Order: sequence, then C-alpha cells, then structure tokens
Amino acid sequence: MEDFNIEKKDTLSVGLYGETYRLSRPTVKQQIKFEKSLADSGKDTEQLPLIIDYVKTLGMPEEVIDEMQADHFVKLLEYIGGKGKKK
Repeated sequence: MEDFNIEKKDTLSVGLYGETYRLSRPTVKQQIKFEKSLADSGKDTEQLPLIIDYVKTLGMPEEVIDEMQADHFVKLLEYIGGKGKKK
C-alpha cells in the first residue's frame, strides 16, 4: 500500500481578462535556475525581465504578460508561488 502517490503533474488554471490559460507548475529544476538567476542579477532593475521569462517558461504568452496591469502580474506571481488565494 502506498502512503504517498502522485499520478501526474498538474497545472495551474489562470483566468485573466476573460480568458483562461493553463500554466505548468514549476519543477524543482526550474525553481532552482530561476532563484539562481535572480541572485546572480544583483540589481532589482535587472530582475523583472528574468521574472517575465520565468512566467513565459510556465506557459503564459508574452503578449498577455505585456498587456497585464503591474499589480495583476504581482498577484499572478503570488499565485504561481503558492502564496496567492486559490479558489
């Protein structure tokens, strides 16, 4: 008998401006690479492009990110990171 079992990778369902997007959850390797790139960037001004690239690798189209309000992008990051409110 298994005490712990995960059948398959799951995704995040994200609703933005009337559209629904399916994003993959970050893998351990993706998370490590992302955190290292942020640490290596040094300056806060260099981090936003790294964060945008990270969200794109999870499946969010660049054109959607480009048109998001900044506070909505922050909420999306919180949701991806598990800190946001989930319904």
